[in-house]
This record gives sequence, structure tokens and C-alpha cells, in this order.
Amino acid sequence: MNYLLLSFLSFFVGIIVGLTGVGGASPITPMLIFVFQIPASIAISSDVVAATMMKVVGGFKHWQHKTLDLQVVKWLALGSVPGSLTGVWILHCIKSTGNQDLDSILLRCLGIAIALIVALSLTQLAVKTFFPNFKLPAPPEWDLNTNYGRIYTRAISF
Repeated sequence: MNYLLLSFLSFFVGIIVGLTGVGGASPITPMLIFVFQIPASIAISSDVVAATMMKVVGGFKHWQHKTLDLQVVKWLALGSVPGSLTGVWILHCIKSTGNQDLDSILLRCLGIAIALIVALSLTQLAVKTFFPNFKLPAPPEWDLNTNYGRIYTRAISF
């Protein structure tokens, strides 16, 4: 692997992420797969590990600055942790059957996810460009003290 090229492209991706606010996985994972020929399962898992570490550091910094709502964290974690474990279990079941190539499945899923993100981003750009006065409805505000708010918070984080 050409580590100089990897460092240069990662620096370039970091600039793009900083300028656009797009998550780092959007450009990094395809770069690892297509430029450096890393298997999809390794590229995706290494990106997930890196993102996890960044979220831990970011969460700690928010906790230090007292900008962390622990009730929101609790209800999001109650949805996302079981969701993540379910996803890993599904991948394990697919791999253990031996009938499917896991990297091929992950590559297709990644392609679909990126295509959807691009389509939604282009739609948003078109709406903002051609209909500048169009106002989207405000997102709902869920009260985490109610069952309704807790259920929906867990559902969106799953």
C-alpha cells in the first residue's frame, strides 16, 4: 500500500469534510475500497471503529462543556446499541451460511446508501435553488418524559 498516497488522499478528504460537513465515511470508505483495493468488510469496519473513537472523544468534550443531554444519550443508546448488535448478528449469519460473499453484499449496500445520499443531496440543492421560499415543516420535538417521545427516539436511532 502506498502510505504517502493514503496520507495525501486522507488529508484531501479531511478538507472536503471540513468544508462540506459531509461525514468522513462518505469519501473515505469508497477510497479505501476502490483506490487501495481494501475488502469492503475491512474498509467499512475500520471506518466504524474510527467513527466510534471520534464520537467518544466528541461526547467527552460535550460532557466537559456541559452541553450533553444525558437523557437524550440514554434513549438514543437504547435504540442504537441493539440496532448495531442486530446488524453484526445479521452479517455473522450471512457469513456463516457460506452461500453469499459478504464483501459483495456490503459493497452493494454501500453503493445503495451512497446513491441515496447523492440523490437526496441533489434534491435538496434543487429545491433550495429553484424554490428558495419553500419552507419545510419543522422537525417534531419529542418530549422524552413521555412514552411517545421515548419510543420514537429509540426508533430513529435503531
